[in-house]
Amino acid sequence: MQPINSSIDSYLYCYSLGSTQIERITLSITSVIFGSNTITNSDSLREIEITSKVFRVNDQWSFDGCNVLEKINITSDEIYFSSYNFHSASDSEHEFSLYLNGNNISLDKDLFDSYKVTKVDIDSKGSVYIYLTFDFQKSLQSVKIHSTDKIIIEGAFEGCSSLSSFDFQSNNITLLGNAFKDCQSLHEIEWKEGISYISKDAFTGCNITKITYPESKNEIVPGAFSYWSNLKYFGTNVVQYTDQRITLQLSRSITKIGDYAFYNCKSLINAQFPSTVVSFGMHLFDGCENLLSLHINTSAIFDPSNIVDTIQLISGSGYEPYSMFNSQMTHVSSDYYEVAVGKFYKSQLQPFEGTYVTKINKYAFYQCQSLTSVMVGNVDYIGDYAFYGCNRLSDFHISSYVYYIGDYALSGRTSFTEFEIQSISEYIGE
Repeated sequence: MQPINSSIDSYLYCYSLGSTQIERITLSITSVIFGSNTITNSDSLREIEITSKVFRVNDQWSFDGCNVLEKINITSDEIYFSSYNFHSASDSEHEFSLYLNGNNISLDKDLFDSYKVTKVDIDSKGSVYIYLTFDFQKSLQSVKIHSTDKIIIEGAFEGCSSLSSFDFQSNNITLLGNAFKDCQSLHEIEWKEGISYISKDAFTGCNITKITYPESKNEIVPGAFSYWSNLKYFGTNVVQYTDQRITLQLSRSITKIGDYAFYNCKSLINAQFPSTVVSFGMHLFDGCENLLSLHINTSAIFDPSNIVDTIQLISGSGYEPYSMFNSQMTHVSSDYYEVAVGKFYKSQLQPFEGTYVTKINKYAFYQCQSLTSVMVGNVDYIGDYAFYGCNRLSDFHISSYVYYIGDYALSGRTSFTEFEIQSISEYIGE
């Protein structure tokens, strides 16, 4: 049968044409809307090419059973595909490419079930939203999505085990849940300028070996490294990923670390942040159960409780605080101003150094039984029970005027080998 060719300024609505021998559909028309069962069980339709102002596939199963469809090329101001539209009834998968060029593009879930999608190419002058559209397409190798507005990806490429690269360009890129989960061939990531948010499980199960940030980017965006289960070391120069070396190219002017940036990085041992960082998001190290060393080299004031999920429970007449860090933490060197209530409660912290610390709140190091030394320069306040039960603490140096030492602040330990406080006045507790 001859291809369908049309070039008219009108409206076309098609549904329930059933099985046909059409090999190609080529339309240049104002509006195109395909309803349910437009063309079904076709062993001849190979290509759809449409130019229009509005293109919509509104109902499910519009092209169900089109077993040899190889290419869709749509140019339209508005492009919309609802779910479950292209389902191949053939047992043998075949290669398929999708090209979309429009102002606003929205693709719903499971569009191409049983198709062997190998390439996705989308250009948009408006927004692009893709939801579960290409998940588990194991033959998909490359994805290009360019938009002058925003790109939102939600679960769209989960399980695409052959996907080795993606090219997103937009002023506003959001990667939501499971965006690239289990894309095991994805080894390199180059963040574009417009990346604004990464869900904490966007790259779960990937084998990333190289990350490049744009020089002008001054923020590690929320969720950037979350669920990278083999990430061991983080710093501005190099990251180690199990036995490999990951090259991490970051701007030297990073000033902000977003929420959940290292969420559930279970192998993370050491993290170092440059002196330019002045803002730390919430829950940075939740689930980092092996984090042993953290270095924050900044004189900026911030609330350390933002770094992980800190819980404070009121029990009876006093606090029962919990550590901001995992209990396995062994070393902290930091230049923030205040150690908040219960920040290292019952942790395995060993030495603590704090050049700019001026206040150590109650329960700050409560029963840190591995703590051996404390060196701080400007502390003038030590709260109740601050070092209670630190029975291995032997070196204690505070080179400043201390006006308050709270009740039981240094109780429950054996003996000091070195103990130095420049001067004490006003109050010394029990």
